[in-house]
Amino acid sequence: MSSQELDGDTYEVIKQAVIHMYNGLLRCVIFNNYRGESYKEI
Repeated sequence: MSSQELDGDTYEVIKQAVIHMYNGLLRCVIFNNYRGESYKEI
């Protein structure tokens, strides 16, 4: 296996991890904002 292939695999793993973290963070932020808006209405 060449170093280029290894870099590609490593990049893919890192990319997936970043996307997963970003999605989780985004969902958390949206949920908190939604909850905050609900509290304001009450």
